[in-house]
Amino acid sequence: MSEGELPRATGTPAVSVVIPCYNRGERLARTLASVLAQDFEPYEVVIVDDASSSDPIPALGQLVDDPRVRIVRHDMNRGASAARNTGVRAARGRFIAFMDSDDEWRPGKLSAQYEAALARPEPDRVFCVTQSTWLGPAGRSEIRPARGARPGESFEDYLYVYGALTQTSSFFVGRRLALAHPFREELRQYEDHFFFIENCQAGADYVFVEQPLSIYHAEHAEGRLSFENDIEKCRAYLRMAGPSLSRKARRAFEVRYLGRLLAAERPLAALGLFAHAVLAGALRPRFAASFLLRLARLRG
Repeated sequence: MSEGELPRATGTPAVSVVIPCYNRGERLARTLASVLAQDFEPYEVVIVDDASSSDPIPALGQLVDDPRVRIVRHDMNRGASAARNTGVRAARGRFIAFMDSDDEWRPGKLSAQYEAALARPEPDRVFCVTQSTWLGPAGRSEIRPARGARPGESFEDYLYVYGALTQTSSFFVGRRLALAHPFREELRQYEDHFFFIENCQAGADYVFVEQPLSIYHAEHAEGRLSFENDIEKCRAYLRMAGPSLSRKARRAFEVRYLGRLLAAERPLAALGLFAHAVLAGALRPRFAASFLLRLARLRG
């Protein structure tokens, strides 16, 4: 079914869970199982198949028979941002909870964010995030971010100068908000950063739930882009997001993302970005030291 949906549950759900998917059927099954295990009703799950090269739905088995699950399909691959936006338009819930196709949720995630949203004066303006557990190689795990954005702290500085985290599977927003400031479909990387920054700068009511209720599987290394492709995606983000970033935030982004990519192949260029960031006061001492140490190791 092209750009359409398979209707299942009747009634209006409070929350719509939007999951963009491109292949990854086996991982999607784990993801969907964690969503359907939530202790919250009523909600629906909108899976947007972004023209997968092999249909991921059969791998879901009986999970796809759950009446809360609907499938929407793209005729051609348009990227995760477009798939999320399609899901938001197809959604019927008052709130949208975004979920990536290879992540998981802890029990109680939806109910915690729903209650946090309803406790605010204008629930439809809420942009709620939780902490996430990052699972890396060799069983390494880390809870991020360590804190939420502080009152008066710019959201772009929070992300890049402080080095906080935007993890899409922790996002819970009013549907009206997601429609007014959707994911930028021109971006194929860092689109979650700009979705967060743009909505919060536009006056969303930022709410931080200090519990690691989302699980990000950072150990997955497949599908990595080429060096030049990654570099261009960094620069494309800077071209679009630049006017929304403070000088410090831009310099910090350049080092944390562009500089990291340049470090191995163009170390002098990476060092130049580092120097500009230091002059702008954009780097925390711990990150500055670790970046210089990485450069030294690569050159050694």
